[in-house]
Amino acid sequence: MPDLHTIKNSPDGPDGARRPIFIQAMWRTGSTYIWKKFRDQPQYRAYYQPLHEILMKPREEILAAHPESQRAALRHPPIEEFYFAEFPFTEGGGVEHFEKPLSYERYCLAEDAEDLALHRYISHLLTHATRYGQTPVLQFNRGLFRAGWLTRHFSPVNLLLLRRPANVWKSFLSFPDSFFVGGFCMILGQNRFRFPLSCLPAWTDIPRRVAATTDQEYAAYAPVRREQQSRLYPAFFDFYLLSTIHCAQYADCILDMDELAHNPAARQAATARLRQLGISISLDDCVLPSYPLRSPEEREWLAYEDFSRRFLRGTLPSELSIPREKLAAAESLLGPYFRDLLTDFTDRPAPSLLQTPAEAASRAHAQHESGLELFGEGQVEAAARAFGDSLAEEASCERWNDWATAQSALARPVLAELGYRQALRMDSTDQEATTNLGALLAMLGKDSEALPLLDRAGAAAPPESRAILTGLAADARQRLGLHVPAGSNGSARSTSPASLGQHAGLTVFLTGLSGAGKSTVATALLARLAEVDGRPVTLLDGDNARRLLSSELGFSREHRNLNIRRIGFVAAEVTRHGGTAICAPIAPFDRTRREVRDMIEPLGAFVLVYLSTPIEVCEERDPKGLYARARAGHIPFFTGISDPYEVPADADLMIDTTDITPEQTVNTIVAYLWQRGILAGHAVETLAPLRVGNR
Repeated sequence: MPDLHTIKNSPDGPDGARRPIFIQAMWRTGSTYIWKKFRDQPQYRAYYQPLHEILMKPREEILAAHPESQRAALRHPPIEEFYFAEFPFTEGGGVEHFEKPLSYERYCLAEDAEDLALHRYISHLLTHATRYGQTPVLQFNRGLFRAGWLTRHFSPVNLLLLRRPANVWKSFLSFPDSFFVGGFCMILGQNRFRFPLSCLPAWTDIPRRVAATTDQEYAAYAPVRREQQSRLYPAFFDFYLLSTIHCAQYADCILDMDELAHNPAARQAATARLRQLGISISLDDCVLPSYPLRSPEEREWLAYEDFSRRFLRGTLPSELSIPREKLAAAESLLGPYFRDLLTDFTDRPAPSLLQTPAEAASRAHAQHESGLELFGEGQVEAAARAFGDSLAEEASCERWNDWATAQSALARPVLAELGYRQALRMDSTDQEATTNLGALLAMLGKDSEALPLLDRAGAAAPPESRAILTGLAADARQRLGLHVPAGSNGSARSTSPASLGQHAGLTVFLTGLSGAGKSTVATALLARLAEVDGRPVTLLDGDNARRLLSSELGFSREHRNLNIRRIGFVAAEVTRHGGTAICAPIAPFDRTRREVRDMIEPLGAFVLVYLSTPIEVCEERDPKGLYARARAGHIPFFTGISDPYEVPADADLMIDTTDITPEQTVNTIVAYLWQRGILAGHAVETLAPLRVGNR
């Protein structure tokens, strides 16, 4: 049996044609078309998406998940043709050495990283192909940020397939339930802080959720896909651009699939380039659909692309650069779009070679001043470009706010919202960005998000603009069915806890069973409060608090109570100093929760939120596999199984998360905090405990 060294260094064929061939592509770029070209020729053994999570499942499960009625609607032939004709499956039904984290969780992999599991798996496939005397072809729809690692370890011929990002995204959205969008959210959520994705602007709040199975993870990301879909294209475009730049550095051939679909000269040039690499396939029948951008929101995508190219060109590290010879070799294969796009990121020098920090700051100031002048003259499009150029040099809250205002004036609400949110990330207390985002969200019908911003802005606004803001807030309250404070100027009596006022600290204490959604809600609530409230926010998640505060404790009742008291003490100190503490332990015992309340209420506000999600739903989610282990007797003292959970009778909010999204849960909590007068804005009388959800 040939070993890996033989595969990497085989001299057979022109230009090393026996080297493995890796097709690097985003989903929906025509990679299946290229894969089938190899599969139809006997000298190649072509594997379809070797990093697909489906490869860890038995055949019966896959077939059950894709009945005939669904297969007929798919663009591809029946799914088993791809996944069972070529792969070396074991008797148990999965491919040997494949494991779930390979599919999404390790999407970004540095060239010099150690990953024995992935190395063993890819080596297994290459050896399997050469056993039959065939050249291995692996189609990586999930490998773009692994291209450097794969090249270093396997010396492949890399084919990079490109397609306009807007076409890819429209193709994503054309599928039922937008499951491709869900997959993108999973990749971004689980890899967001790894290089080079760490270079992306924080356009969207996509949480990191890693569950026992991919199905569970996909369900966890479904709310992000639904609630933030209008704000996802900018994140996708940046993701696509970064992946293209990274992978192009290692590409032996770059194919513009949009250009090949309609340009015979490009098809001839591509066929000739492939022959130089020892690959004899014809692309004469290449056809791909294009998707015209019809709606105003879709036309915003093009405006964002123009901004992002200039912004990322000025902010990305210089190592994210395409060598000039790579682009020169591909130039005849590319249409104008990608030829222009990739030129922006070719042989980029380090910023220090271009200008000093002082020079960059001076240039940014001049661009911003130019933008202000152009905006005043009514040249809004030119002003937006000048504001964007200043951001690429030196970003600030003021500059993001001005860029967003220009986008709003150009009737681009999605981009305006992104810009105002970015401004508040840089300075959560900025009055102008708070006012602008609150008014925009109210205009877009996002009243639960707009209301705290409008109230905070109105409280600090000068008299001439306060009436407008209080009017917008009153309209939002009415649409939400909330109590409208009395008084023509929108003021009301303050009843915040312990008469400490709105500037005192706050503790939001989430309690509920494992799997109820505490950590997810706490993380989303942290991001929201950072935008709408001026207090610094501290998150005391149950798992992290265990590790950092109570690592020596077990899970007896005594130790659990001690752990909750420690969390309560830290939250009390945060509250004492005017901050916000978000606590998210299970906290199963009523007496200890009351002790924490008694500890904090003299210092500031305390809100107990009971996530009342039923145990059968929590067990169905089981993100850490704990319920199954507890029922098997491997985990003693497990709440809900072998240990009790005492339902709080004094909860301020009771929310069943079974059928509502984390964002809806956060909206409910924020609206309640506003009604209590705890957030900046107008206080009203104390409310009876709220109960949200279906049960």
